[in-house]
Amino acid sequence: MSSSQAYPHRQESSGSYRIRPNTYKEFLHYNCQGVYDTHAYYLLNDICSDCQNLYREHRSVLHECKSNCFLSSMFPSCVSALAMDEGKDDYNRLIKIINGGSVDSKENIMD
Repeated sequence: MSSSQAYPHRQESSGSYRIRPNTYKEFLHYNCQGVYDTHAYYLLNDICSDCQNLYREHRSVLHECKSNCFLSSMFPSCVSALAMDEGKDDYNRLIKIINGGSVDSKENIMD
């Protein structure tokens, strides 16, 4: 059994380590400083995954959407592209939770 079969999360060709999605390690990888609320993180992550599926030809969408713990400009763009604008207030609240309140409470991430 090769190491790629025993450890499917590893990529041997580049020697880099791939982090499994929706895990605490991924949460830390994207610099989230708040509470690892699985429901919040999964919901926000699903938006980025759906956006990646919408723009398959652009391989960096998923990473850019999640970067800086969903505080990048790509996340609101994905929300709009997926016609999910009605949930902006909820997404702002969830992003603030997983960022540990490090986002100014008066600032709306989605605007």
